[in-house]
Amino acid sequence: MYENEFTYEEYLRQVELGYIDPELSYQEIIKANSKTFNDLVEEMNSDPRFTLIYESSSFDMDSPEFRAIVNTLNPGDVFIMNSSASWGLSGHAAMALSNSEIINHAGPDTYTDILSRSDFNNLYRYRDIKLYRSNNYYWGVNAAEWADAEYRNNPASYQLSANLASTRPTYCSKIVYQAYKYGAGEESLYLNSTFDLVGPYYLPEFVRIGLHGEYDATT
Repeated sequence: MYENEFTYEEYLRQVELGYIDPELSYQEIIKANSKTFNDLVEEMNSDPRFTLIYESSSFDMDSPEFRAIVNTLNPGDVFIMNSSASWGLSGHAAMALSNSEIINHAGPDTYTDILSRSDFNNLYRYRDIKLYRSNNYYWGVNAAEWADAEYRNNPASYQLSANLASTRPTYCSKIVYQAYKYGAGEESLYLNSTFDLVGPYYLPEFVRIGLHGEYDATT
């Protein structure tokens, strides 16, 4: 269980270290982690709204398997992968800016970073991973352009915050959420989250990174 991984005592320690905003309650973190990676897998497999373009229990963008399915990353492609809840949030998320660059925030004591495809691959190789794509190509492009303009030359430090509108500090899945909300526009969201924290495994419930019928990617 998540509560056994991330205790209230650990929450207090990370508040003291500055990794968690003291306005964000322990209960909100528990709520944002109530879904597991396996829950995400089961829900996405049975939900026709979402377009899953790649999944693997041993992620490697250099592998023939990956290249056969995803020859090119599109701007706005969203990576969701498994990780422990040792730093507050379970799971990890990142977003492609192009076929060659991915925006990422690795966690405490790091800043937002624009990684090359090879560096990202080396950092997260062999994780369980899901890769989602919006069927509205232009939403993906606009989300990627917003994230690039916001963070490339002005990196942000890490903190789990109760403020979904702030960009500094920030965390991995918040970047994806904001990129679609402010870059692609609120029409790219299923709903404006009532959560104070958007965990990686909840992203497909908030962001239209799946099929929605407004853009035919085959034309």
